[in-house]
Amino acid sequence: MSRGDSCDSIVCKAWMNLAPPKVEFFMWLALLGKLNTKEVLWRKGILQEDQLHCPFCSAQMETMDHILMTCSVSWAIWTLIATDMHQNISMPVTFRQHFEGWIARKWRHTTMKKFWQSTFFATACKTVCLSTALKSSLIYRSAPDITPVS
Repeated sequence: MSRGDSCDSIVCKAWMNLAPPKVEFFMWLALLGKLNTKEVLWRKGILQEDQLHCPFCSAQMETMDHILMTCSVSWAIWTLIATDMHQNISMPVTFRQHFEGWIARKWRHTTMKKFWQSTFFATACKTVCLSTALKSSLIYRSAPDITPVS
């Protein structure tokens, strides 16, 4: 991007100072569609076709939208968070649309809005962390480490 170009308004929202920099960087990559999912690694010739299954459900290929949102396990996490905050959500087509809808939700109080927005960063990041831990446990035949990241 040159100096005169403006940032994509949705992608720029990854940098709202609602999460640690490495989480915001992760979100920025996700919104740009640049996460190295199994699908991406397969297209680059790093993985074989038989290695593409989602570590949660094993029913679908691990794409960015699937692992972060449309997998039944991932979506259960999203709906649990929304339900805990007395919100109803419906599954959008893409992760980017999910982010846009989540961030745009109206709140009466600024504090609740920031809390709601920060839960998106935490939930997306934790979903990938759980996925990575599960993949590691399958590769190394050990229990996944799911301790909170500080």
